[in-house]
Amino acid sequence: MRARAPHISKRCGVSSCMGQEPPFRQLGYSEETVTDQLHRELWTSWASLLRSYAAVHSLGREQHAVVEVSDDSILVRYGLRWMRFTRTEYATSEGETTAFTLTENGRACVGHDEDEMDLYAERLASAIITV
Repeated sequence: MRARAPHISKRCGVSSCMGQEPPFRQLGYSEETVTDQLHRELWTSWASLLRSYAAVHSLGREQHAVVEVSDDSILVRYGLRWMRFTRTEYATSEGETTAFTLTENGRACVGHDEDEMDLYAERLASAIITV
Protein backbone atom coordinates (compact mmCIF):
# COMPACT_ATOMS: atom_id res chain seq x y z
CA MET A 1 0.00 0.00 0.00
CA ARG A 2 1.45 3.34 -1.06
CA ALA A 3 1.55 6.22 1.38
CA ARG A 4 -0.67 9.17 0.60
CA ALA A 5 1.09 12.30 -0.64
CA PRO A 6 1.26 15.07 1.96
CA HIS A 7 -0.05 18.59 1.52
CA ILE A 8 2.40 21.01 -0.07
CA SER A 9 3.58 23.68 2.30
CA LYS A 10 5.32 26.78 0.98
CA ARG A 11 7.04 27.15 4.35
CA CYS A 12 8.57 23.69 4.19
CA GLY A 13 12.24 23.83 3.41
CA VAL A 14 12.60 27.27 4.97
CA SER A 15 12.11 27.22 8.73
CA SER A 16 9.46 24.57 9.38
CA CYS A 17 11.72 21.68 8.26
CA MET A 18 14.84 23.11 9.90
CA GLY A 19 17.13 22.31 6.98
CA GLN A 20 15.76 18.80 6.37
CA GLU A 21 14.32 17.51 3.12
CA PRO A 22 10.64 18.47 2.75
CA PRO A 23 8.30 15.67 3.97
CA PHE A 24 7.05 14.79 0.48
CA ARG A 25 10.65 14.16 -0.64
CA GLN A 26 11.34 12.06 2.47
CA LEU A 27 8.44 9.82 1.38
CA GLY A 28 9.87 9.48 -2.14
CA TYR A 29 7.53 11.89 -3.93
CA SER A 30 8.72 14.55 -6.33
CA GLU A 31 7.29 18.06 -6.14
CA GLU A 32 5.68 17.49 -9.57
CA THR A 33 3.90 14.35 -8.36
CA VAL A 34 2.59 16.08 -5.25
CA THR A 35 1.49 19.12 -7.26
CA ASP A 36 -0.35 16.91 -9.79
CA GLN A 37 -2.05 14.94 -7.03
CA LEU A 38 -3.01 18.11 -5.22
CA HIS A 39 -4.43 19.61 -8.40
CA ARG A 40 -6.52 16.47 -9.03
CA GLU A 41 -7.95 16.71 -5.50
CA LEU A 42 -8.70 20.42 -5.86
CA TRP A 43 -10.21 19.87 -9.33
CA THR A 44 -12.49 17.12 -7.98
CA SER A 45 -13.49 19.33 -5.05
CA TRP A 46 -14.20 22.29 -7.36
CA ALA A 47 -16.41 20.11 -9.59
CA SER A 48 -18.25 18.76 -6.54
CA LEU A 49 -18.85 22.26 -5.16
CA LEU A 50 -20.16 23.50 -8.52
CA ARG A 51 -22.41 20.44 -8.84
CA SER A 52 -23.83 20.88 -5.32
CA TYR A 53 -24.47 24.61 -5.57
CA ALA A 54 -25.91 24.31 -9.08
CA ALA A 55 -28.31 21.65 -7.80
CA VAL A 56 -29.38 23.83 -4.87
CA HIS A 57 -29.99 26.86 -7.07
CA SER A 58 -31.93 24.67 -9.54
CA LEU A 59 -34.41 23.46 -6.90
CA GLY A 60 -37.98 24.37 -7.70
CA ARG A 61 -37.16 25.36 -11.28
CA GLU A 62 -38.32 23.70 -14.47
CA GLN A 63 -34.74 23.16 -15.65
CA HIS A 64 -31.82 21.74 -13.75
CA ALA A 65 -28.15 22.54 -14.14
CA VAL A 66 -25.92 19.88 -15.66
CA VAL A 67 -22.27 19.59 -14.68
CA GLU A 68 -19.92 17.68 -16.99
CA VAL A 69 -16.48 16.88 -15.62
CA SER A 70 -13.34 15.59 -17.33
CA ASP A 71 -9.65 15.72 -16.50
CA ASP A 72 -9.30 18.82 -18.69
CA SER A 73 -12.50 20.79 -18.19
CA ILE A 74 -15.63 21.33 -16.15
CA LEU A 75 -18.74 22.50 -17.99
CA VAL A 76 -21.80 23.78 -16.13
CA ARG A 77 -24.91 24.15 -18.31
CA TYR A 78 -28.27 25.64 -17.47
CA GLY A 79 -30.61 26.00 -20.43
CA LEU A 80 -28.71 27.91 -23.10
CA ARG A 81 -26.25 29.37 -20.60
CA TRP A 82 -22.97 27.70 -19.73
CA MET A 83 -19.63 28.26 -18.03
CA ARG A 84 -16.49 26.25 -18.69
CA PHE A 85 -13.38 25.87 -16.55
CA THR A 86 -10.00 24.56 -17.60
CA ARG A 87 -6.86 24.50 -15.50
CA THR A 88 -6.08 28.06 -16.64
CA GLU A 89 -9.28 29.60 -18.05
CA TYR A 90 -12.89 30.46 -17.24
CA ALA A 91 -15.28 31.11 -20.15
CA THR A 92 -19.04 31.75 -20.36
CA SER A 93 -21.78 31.63 -22.97
CA GLU A 94 -21.91 35.44 -22.75
CA GLY A 95 -18.44 35.63 -24.31
CA GLU A 96 -16.48 36.32 -21.13
CA THR A 97 -13.07 34.66 -20.96
CA THR A 98 -10.60 35.22 -18.15
CA ALA A 99 -7.81 33.54 -16.22
CA PHE A 100 -8.75 30.81 -13.74
CA THR A 101 -6.67 29.08 -11.09
CA LEU A 102 -7.19 26.88 -8.05
CA THR A 103 -4.55 27.69 -5.46
CA GLU A 104 -2.84 25.09 -3.30
CA ASN A 105 -4.52 26.57 -0.21
CA GLY A 106 -8.05 25.94 -1.54
CA ARG A 107 -8.92 29.26 -3.09
CA ALA A 108 -10.32 29.98 -6.55
CA CYS A 109 -8.97 32.84 -8.65
CA VAL A 110 -11.12 34.13 -11.52
CA GLY A 111 -9.48 37.05 -13.27
CA HIS A 112 -8.17 39.30 -10.52
CA ASP A 113 -10.70 38.11 -7.91
CA GLU A 114 -9.82 35.44 -5.34
CA ASP A 115 -12.01 33.77 -2.72
CA GLU A 116 -12.51 30.47 -0.91
CA MET A 117 -13.51 27.73 -3.36
CA ASP A 118 -16.91 27.12 -1.76
CA LEU A 119 -17.87 30.79 -1.72
CA TYR A 120 -16.80 31.31 -5.33
CA ALA A 121 -18.58 28.15 -6.52
CA GLU A 122 -21.81 29.29 -4.87
CA ARG A 123 -21.62 32.73 -6.48
CA LEU A 124 -20.91 31.33 -9.94
CA ALA A 125 -23.66 28.70 -9.70
CA SER A 126 -26.11 31.36 -8.61
CA ALA A 127 -25.07 33.67 -11.45
CA ILE A 128 -25.63 31.10 -14.19
CA ILE A 129 -29.05 30.06 -12.90
CA THR A 130 -30.46 33.38 -11.73
CA VAL A 131 -31.28 35.53 -14.72
